Amino acid sequence: MIFPCIDLMDGKVVQLVQGREKALEADSPLEMLRRFSAFPEIQVIDLNAAMGTGSNGELVRLVAAQARVRVGGGVRSVDRAKALVGQGAYKVIVGTAAFSTGGINEPFLAELAAAIGRERVVIALDSKEGRIVVKGWREATRLTAEEVLGAL
Repeated sequence: MIFPCIDLMDGKVVQLVQGREKALEADSPLEMLRRFSAFPEIQVIDLNAAMGTGSNGELVRLVAAQARVRVGGGVRSVDRAKALVGQGAYKVIVGTAAFSTGGINEPFLAELAAAIGRERVVIALDSKEGRIVVKGWREATRLTAEEVLGAL
């Protein structure tokens, strides 16, 4: 399955290369939705929330009102996940909080699944040089996607 992605930063649509270098910037998420209209589900990432530098909640709400969306970025608490569902997210993407120094953060994932429903939880396995990366691609864990897939 292919899920086109709209990344939001500072109120604009952007594309970052591995969480750092900006490769694209556009003003209108609605224009991106028009381009992606053939897809049944769109992924939306609030990069400000992921990096702890703010939120694009109003844009998330706007996009979620127009399309079926899975939303991520800064989902490090159950309250944040509930807020995204309240903004219209069909599914919630969790990256950083899904992992701890010892591996999978099973207590958090269980609490999250109980709060919003297991079927709404998507776990991001972003990787660089074979290792799962977290905190907006800024920290590598010791884990590989292959090591955690079975347990997830």
